[in-house]
Amino acid sequence: MQLQETRVLAQGHERLGQRQAVVRDQGADKAHAGAHQEARRARARQEAEGRGEGDA
Repeated sequence: MQLQETRVLAQGHERLGQRQAVVRDQGADKAHAGAHQEARRARARQEAEGRGEGDA
């Protein structure tokens, strides 16, 4: 009985680790997307400033 309980606990722990890895990956994906979005905003800001200086 002890061995079976240990095996069940180990499987549960393994699944928990897999879920945590998925959550970490999702967090990394969101951070990565956020970095791209910020880069797009910065580029748009620079282009807008460049146009503003050219028009003045």
